[in-house]
Amino acid sequence: MCLCCFGKGHRVDSPCPVKSTCGIDSCKKSHHRLLQKSFSPKKNESVEAPSELVGHVSYDAHKVLLRVLPVMLSGPTGREEESRKVTLQVASTKDGSRSYTMKNVRTIEELSLPIHRINMEKLREDWPHLHDVAFDSIQGERPMILIGQDNILLTVANKIVRGPWVAPVATKTLLGWVVHGNIPVGKSQSSSNIMVHFCDDDEYLTRLVKESFSTENFDVKVVKKTLRSKQDQRAVEMMERTTRRMGNQFETGLLWRDDNLILPESKTAAIQRLNCIEKRMDRDPEFAETYAGKLEDFLEKGYAREITDEEDAVVHPRVWYVPHFSVTNPNKPGKIRLVFDAASKSRG
Repeated sequence: MCLCCFGKGHRVDSPCPVKSTCGIDSCKKSHHRLLQKSFSPKKNESVEAPSELVGHVSYDAHKVLLRVLPVMLSGPTGREEESRKVTLQVASTKDGSRSYTMKNVRTIEELSLPIHRINMEKLREDWPHLHDVAFDSIQGERPMILIGQDNILLTVANKIVRGPWVAPVATKTLLGWVVHGNIPVGKSQSSSNIMVHFCDDDEYLTRLVKESFSTENFDVKVVKKTLRSKQDQRAVEMMERTTRRMGNQFETGLLWRDDNLILPESKTAAIQRLNCIEKRMDRDPEFAETYAGKLEDFLEKGYAREITDEEDAVVHPRVWYVPHFSVTNPNKPGKIRLVFDAASKSRG
């Protein structure tokens, strides 16, 4: 793209047909006047060119003909509040043409369709397949009626005359011939769109652009903390609330699933497990002595203590009796290890 004339196929340093200096603010550069930033620099102040320049030029080298043809109308009958609902008779402009009835046709104040121009002499000269098409030129006429799908038989093509892929097509309908489709045009008739944009290195503008792409502007907040389920969040809160230091150790509360949890009765099952252990002690005095020694060791080291009669009489919905049993290791004969069965079940 040429920065002087916004034309294509050459640049400003190549031969440009309209090459001239800018002239704004005594600018002697060869560029278009729209590219000049209008301001008066202070003395001894350097003028920097825009930090970013974006240009776009597009050419439309063809136009499209819609299905437009002259017709004769007669009517109307009937009326409604906001617009007229009429019945029309439509026919071709050719002498002796048959008339067709269109019912329930709506009227509006202004259709505002683009002006249509068709030069059939030029089309027949450029496209030989249109020589025998009986269609007259249209010189600056604006379509005044739209024939919709409820009258499809009036617009359906009964005969088609086609040429090359990029050529216009002629179709014959009940209302006469219609020429429509793509029509390549020369450069003198082509339309063009020119867009030029430039901006300086503006920190404020840069920040606005960055903010427009940030997730906060789309109502999406970036979560910096770790996401947890409700159960995990409850457990963390309980640990933070109940954990405390006891000498060289820490103590924390049990992570109950619910605040009002009620445990089933478990003393009966624990006593039954204890009775089984005592029966084995009666059969095996050596086992009884070793088992009792383990329990005494727990009491001496403070791992366990004997509850008082008052504590035993307390009734609480979260009292749970944990049964215990012994396991042996074949590699360590004569030794047992006590296991507290925290996974034991009571009443389901």
